Amino acid sequence: LIEEAGHVFKFMLFSKIMGRQSEDALALINSALALKYQGPNTTAMKAVAQANKNQSLADFSKCAERYQKEMYSDLLIRRHFEDLMNNLIEDNLNKIILPYSEVQIDFIADKIGLPID
Repeated sequence: LIEEAGHVFKFMLFSKIMGRQSEDALALINSALALKYQGPNTTAMKAVAQANKNQSLADFSKCAERYQKEMYSDLLIRRHFEDLMNNLIEDNLNKIILPYSEVQIDFIADKIGLPID
């Protein structure tokens, strides 16, 4: 039963992160309630919440590599994690190109760390 509750806790944290409430997710992780659910899933969600809070694409990439099992083994989490990452890329692109009337795509891609084929 504790394993199932831990799984539900992971989904609750991730739903907070997806709702752009990373502060709430971090507060839940650091609460006394979360002590019995500590483990790789909670650690992964903490890293993702922090990356989302910081709006850091580099931190998201590190989460994807470091917590591959936790982020990609569950189809629902994987899909939404990828959506979250794509939204962050889009937000970063908007911040970069908004002030300009013309942009060079290869320059922008280099600034945000995306490869150009």
